[in-house]
Order: sequence, then structure tokens, then C-alpha cells
Amino acid sequence: MRRLLFVYLLFFSFNSISYSQVSYPSGFSANLVADHLDPTTMVIAPDGRIFITEKNGKVRIVENGTLLEQPFLHIEVDNFNERGLNGIALDPDFDINNFVYVYYTVPDENRNRVSRFTANGNLAIPGSEVVIFELDELFASFHNAGALKFGLDGTLFIASGDGGNRNQAPYLQSTSGKILRINSDGSIPEDNPFYDTLPGIYKSIYAYGLRNPFTMDIHPHDGRIIVGDVGESSFEEINIIKAGKNYGWPSIEGFQTSEETPENYQDPIYAYDRNEGCAITGVNFYNPQTLQFPPSYLGKIFFNDYCFNYIKTYDIETKEVETFAQGVQRPIAVTTANDGSLFYIARGGNWGGSDEDNTTTNIGSVWQIQYTGSSAPFFTSQPQDARAIVSETVRFSVSANGLAPLSYQWQKNGIDMPGENEPILELLNVSLEDNNSVYRCIVSNSEGNIISNEAKLTVVDNTRPVVEISSPLHGDLYEAGHTIFFEGSAFDNEDGVISASSLTWRIDFHHDDHIHPALAPTSGSLNGTYDIPRIGELSVNVWYRVYLSAIDSDGFSSTQFVDVHPITTTITVKSDPAGILITIDGQVMQSPIKILSVAGITRTVEAPSEIVLSDRTVPFYSWSNGDKTLRITYNSDPGNPELVAQYKSLLTVQGAVAKDKEYDGSVIAELEGVELIGVIGTDDVRLKNSTTGQFVNSDVGENKIVSVDFELIGQDAH
Repeated sequence: MRRLLFVYLLFFSFNSISYSQVSYPSGFSANLVADHLDPTTMVIAPDGRIFITEKNGKVRIVENGTLLEQPFLHIEVDNFNERGLNGIALDPDFDINNFVYVYYTVPDENRNRVSRFTANGNLAIPGSEVVIFELDELFASFHNAGALKFGLDGTLFIASGDGGNRNQAPYLQSTSGKILRINSDGSIPEDNPFYDTLPGIYKSIYAYGLRNPFTMDIHPHDGRIIVGDVGESSFEEINIIKAGKNYGWPSIEGFQTSEETPENYQDPIYAYDRNEGCAITGVNFYNPQTLQFPPSYLGKIFFNDYCFNYIKTYDIETKEVETFAQGVQRPIAVTTANDGSLFYIARGGNWGGSDEDNTTTNIGSVWQIQYTGSSAPFFTSQPQDARAIVSETVRFSVSANGLAPLSYQWQKNGIDMPGENEPILELLNVSLEDNNSVYRCIVSNSEGNIISNEAKLTVVDNTRPVVEISSPLHGDLYEAGHTIFFEGSAFDNEDGVISASSLTWRIDFHHDDHIHPALAPTSGSLNGTYDIPRIGELSVNVWYRVYLSAIDSDGFSSTQFVDVHPITTTITVKSDPAGILITIDGQVMQSPIKILSVAGITRTVEAPSEIVLSDRTVPFYSWSNGDKTLRITYNSDPGNPELVAQYKSLLTVQGAVAKDKEYDGSVIAELEGVELIGVIGTDDVRLKNSTTGQFVNSDVGENKIVSVDFELIGQDAH
């Protein structure tokens, strides 16, 4: 975004936030999800968690409507002006590999970087950063961009600003002012438009001629890429990105008029001038998995302007623009949830828009907009055609929204079905007489009614295949890090033995009442294997469900499954001394701690750097497994593994090189019941009658000088 030179009124105090009134269309309401943030953007995980990036290098998580206190990730960034942690994306296989990608400005290197981290529950695994892509050096602290999005083909798109040098945008040997496309491992796809003509990292260039493409989204069905490009002094743009195209900066801003046409030029699909805004910072296709808003919103683009405090919609087909929300305090991101609700970030911030003002805020907030219904009914899902075998049960369903209460009436062949007044219609023991019948549902409220699409029922006299899973068996157990072997077969009365090409395996991972895909549907095999990851859900209420489906020559299928539950073990985390607060998987608990865990799962454990006893401060020494890092990962292997955080004082040797080295707790000597500590660094301390020195005794209530005979053994001995 540009450096703003004018003032927008925000309402805040030193310790609290007072939100100005935001207006929404009739039937919509918003609730506060999280506040007191320094936010830049967000992404929603398949399980509904919201990952929020903060400009200062933190990634925060909202889970079940609560902002977790412990950051998922905190990396060092250069956050001056528009620099910082500006982009985040989850791997398309996030449910399986737990990969999180971020775009941030590297301290002291004057460049942006894309890195990958591995999640373990709600924390990133320490040391899991993998640098995926390094961008060219920057020319200034603004026009940083940073949006990250995965395409439908699994490639990663990166939006980079011109970095303060407009001449870099059209230059094809610079990563600035571009849309870049790479593979998730950092390699460059060979079908990129300039792969065969440009050297090195510049093969990643997918589109160019952009000023500050701060925001980006990809259509979930057709893969269209839209980018909001922040203009200089004339226009803000929404562009549909196409391979190899030049979007005109710095020659053209907004639509081309009398300017000379650059090579490969592409106009934006929409542009607005200074009378309507000054920084487009959010774009999003409204195409959720479940439609919640009225159907008129489906397929529209939501976009927001940072300066004029609004969220609007743009209809690609009609070119119509409508105001959706007004009065948002510096909106900086907007995205759609799977349930059809809309989330946006209000960054807030200080007055004036100077470099320093852009650097940080502590009044940023995340909001969720939902449709509460104030209209005639509309369908969010329609009934689908069905095929069944004689005597089976068939279900048709609809979902609808609108002003409550809603009434339902199912019809068969245009005639009301008595008593069928629910969203789900269940037909028991269908017969050949039901063949070719059509079913539909009428939904009504006080504002009107609507009729669903017709769904056709086909009923035949046939049998379905019989499926048998021979491995795994019911009762089998698993351990994280091990492998599930699966094998099975199917037989059909009409076709005989079903061939492997008509068999499909699938494995789902179940946690409480929801499901994550583990093994995607895989056909053409009688058997296979699945490696169970160590990193993932930390609850013990989990299991894997192994499915085998078979389809016969008439298109009828059947499915069987076997559940494989986990082996569990108890993790014990202690401290010496006892009672210290230890952080386990982001949760602070007092030692000693016992946790029931899936065997083999990797946990994240963190100890404080020091503790305060009654008379002194004692530093962390090491974990009982020898690891001296405060935050470690720990595999919960079977056998009730125990981990101890150890704290020890420093031993001071007066007049010796080994002064202030750490000790390990072994006894040098007993003097009137007082222990003297016996290791200085890696050097042994042994009693000897030939030399006398003074030790500070840290194991008594006060520092006490005692004299003992000693000898230092080791390379630091003097």
C-alpha cells in the first residue's frame, strides 16, 4: 500500500479499543473473533482454525472462536513500514503433511523470503523452517506485497511488489513487481511462460508489470487468479492474472486510454479512481463449499479499500459494483470460510500513514460476517438424482436459508407427500414402481416460497458387490510413525470377482466428530500401505478408517471399512526442582505432568529459561535426554517415557579460568552436610591435598565461602 498522507478517524484508547459502527446489508451481522492484533492477512484451515499473520513476525491461531495465547510461530522479521510477515498459505495436503508457508522480510538482508514450516498441533515444530524461495533485494521499505496462494494444480503463486523501484516491474530479470509461480518444494514448473527464455530464479515469473499486488485469490473451481494491485495516484486495479501477461505498470495505471501499448499487455477487469479509494488490500471470490449468503452473492468478488474503510462486491458478468460494508477500520484482508461466512481483518493503526505508523498497530481485529436471514427462502443445496436396488433405502435432501421459520413440503411427481415436512426425505424399501419417479421440495416462509430442482430416482432389480477387507482387521491398533498395510477383494453375483481396476481404497483420519483425509482415493490395487505421520492431531480420541469400495458393470457400488485405533501411552514431564510451569503443545501446566498420548506422536515441550527460588535465580541446564534447548520436540514412544527439565546454579571458582561455568550436580565433598558441586563446564573437579582454592557454595541459603583442596582436570584446567 502507499504511504498515506491524510488522516482517517479511528476510535481507540491506550488500553482498549472502541469500534466505530460498521454498516452491513439487511439480514447480515458481524461478530468479533479476535482483537489487539498487528494483523496483515489470514488463511482458514480445513478444520476451521484461522491462521493470522502479524506484521511483527507472529502467526496466531483462532480455534473454536478463541484466540490462542501461544503464537503458532514467531520469527524474526524486518517490519519497518510495509515490511514484515505479509503472507501465509497452507499446503493443499495440509491435513496430511502439516506444511505452512509464509512470506516475510528477512532482517539485515533487505529481501523477502518464502519459507515452509511444519505444524504440530497449534505450534510450529522448532527448527522446521525450510527456505523455499529467496526474492531479489529491495529498493525501499514499501510496495512489499506478499500474498501467497496455491493453484488448483498444487503450484504456489507469490505476489511481489516493485519494492520502491517502478522500473523493476516490467523488467524480466527481477522478481519485483511480479506474480511468481513455483512448486511447493521451491523448484520451478517447466510450463511457466518464461521457463525456456529466462535464467535462474526468473524462470518463476508468471506475470509482470505490477506495482504492489497486495492481495490475491484463486477461484476454487476454475482456477482463475485475481490480484488487487495498489496504484500510485490514479487507480486501484483488480486483475485476472494470465500466464505471460504484462499488467502495464509503470506505463499504465488503470485501463489503457491513450498510452502506448506495452508488449503482452493486459487491462484490469475493474479499476476505481481516487474518489473511491486509495489502496485495494483484499480480494476474494465468494464460492464457499456451503452457500450461506443469498444466491445473488455467489461468484462475486469481495474487495476492500484500506483508506476508504469499505468492503464492496464486484460482479464479473454484469460489471456491477455494490457496497457491502462501510465503516471498517482500515480493512486489510477478506476471505470466505467453508460454511459460507465471510471473515475480514480491520487493521486499525495510528494516524497519518507515515513510515513509522505503518510499522505497527495493536488494535487490529478479525471479524466474521454471517447471514442471519431477512428474505424469502433460497436454496444452499439441491436434491440430487439417485440410483437404487429394490428394497433399499434412498434419501433426498435440501438445505435452505431465509427468514425463519422455514417450512418444507416434499412432492413426488408433483403431488404433495403427506407428513414429509423436513429437509431430508427418506424412502424405505423402494420398489420397481418407484422407478423414474421425480422428487422435489417446496420451501416457504412469510416472505414467499421456492421450489427445488427435481431429482430422479432410478430403481433396478440387481445386487451390489460384496466387499471384504482382509487387512487391517477389526481390533488392530496403530502407532504413529508405523505403517498400515491394507488388502481386500470384492465379488458380485452378476460379474463374479471384481477386478482391481474397479476397487478404490481410501483412508480417513477421524478426530472427535470431524474427519481429515489421510489417503486420497486410490484405484487399481488389491493392497497397499499408508505411512502414519508422527506429526498431527494430539488428542487420543482419534482413529483411522480404512475404506474399500467396489463398483460393478452396472455402476452399482458398495463399501466396507475397518477402524484402526491408536496405542496410547502416558508421557510424564517433570522438573528439578518440582512445580515449574512447563509449556506442552502450547498449553502451560505445572510439573509434574502426566499426559495420555497416542504412541509415537511428536509433542512440543518448552521450559522457562530460568526460575526464581526464594534466594536466587537459577538457569535452565538441560532436559534429562541431554538436549539443552528450551523448546524441543519429543516423540511419545511406548513405555511411559519420562522427561525432566533440570535447573542448576552456577559454580564460581575464584581466580581460575573456569569461573562461572555450569555444573552438573555431582558431589565434590561433604563439609558439615553441605554439597559442593563438581563439574565446571566439561571439566571434572576432584579433591586433592596439594592445592587450596575458594568456591562459592550456591546450595545453601546464602552464598558462603568455603575452602577445600581441589584439582581441575581437563583442557580448561589452570
